[in-house]
Amino acid sequence: FSDMRHDTRDLNLASQQVITGVHLGTSNPRIVQAELQGVDVFVCGVDGADRDMSYWQGLKQFWEHYFMESGAHLMSFSVMRELPTN
Repeated sequence: FSDMRHDTRDLNLASQQVITGVHLGTSNPRIVQAELQGVDVFVCGVDGADRDMSYWQGLKQFWEHYFMESGAHLMSFSVMRELPTN
């Protein structure tokens, strides 16, 4: 459960108004790529509050790319705070 607005010195998604291709995935050399081969990831509670839909969509694209590059299977990415039943 996370709002997925990562906010560190090396990666700050919270301060962006729109997340564009420049910020996607591992193109940023300061982003440490986790090794998540074979891990199923369910992201719940993604928060786009105070932002427009393009921010949320960019956030989703960033994490889709990140998890794909990490070897994980992104099973769900939702604003809902409940695990999918199927």
